[in-house]
Amino acid sequence: MGTILNKKSLDTGEISGDPDGFFETLLRNIPLPVCLINGSHQILFSNPAFQFLRGKAPQLSRDLSFSILDKKTQNSFMTASNRMFRGQSSSETVFIAGAKTHESLWATLTPSGDAGTILITILTPGLMREKRETMEQRLRTLFGLTRTEARCALLLARGMSAGTIAQQRGVSLPTVRTQLRAIRAKMCVTSSLAVAAQISKLAMPFGSAERQL
Repeated sequence: MGTILNKKSLDTGEISGDPDGFFETLLRNIPLPVCLINGSHQILFSNPAFQFLRGKAPQLSRDLSFSILDKKTQNSFMTASNRMFRGQSSSETVFIAGAKTHESLWATLTPSGDAGTILITILTPGLMREKRETMEQRLRTLFGLTRTEARCALLLARGMSAGTIAQQRGVSLPTVRTQLRAIRAKMCVTSSLAVAAQISKLAMPFGSAERQL
């Protein structure tokens, strides 16, 4: 990505070296705590929600790299992230136990769409408890998708092509392609396969992907 935040940036949310506005788009469209790390586990980007969480969650280090203070959990995170960097996994979820009165967290890891980087999304117990929440609602909450985009993404995750989606929804193929481009941008991925992988990964903590989709 080429944009590395220093400590001041992490504390203030200021972003430099972002001429295309990619990180600002990420900020607008992902309300949950998210950060982007490289192969050295250095944080390249974090949004205000992540900065706020890290400031109050005793489980997370405030270093410039993403790290968990509990050694056993940190080892699990390192193993999971290294598998992804080696291309051996398309998604991982690491459970971070609560500390004293603080709630437990789930860190979900997915490829960001840019080689050598991983997007980490922190899931809170509040989201985990929302068992009645539909996958469509999750996609809208997590990534800022519109209702139409979320439904289009779910059809894509079921293996439908753009042409089939257009046919089923009664819209033109160019319309669907425009929506798919918007979906990929908001989900910070570069392919339809990555969109499907993200959705499958999101379904896993709540049950099988097939039931959720």
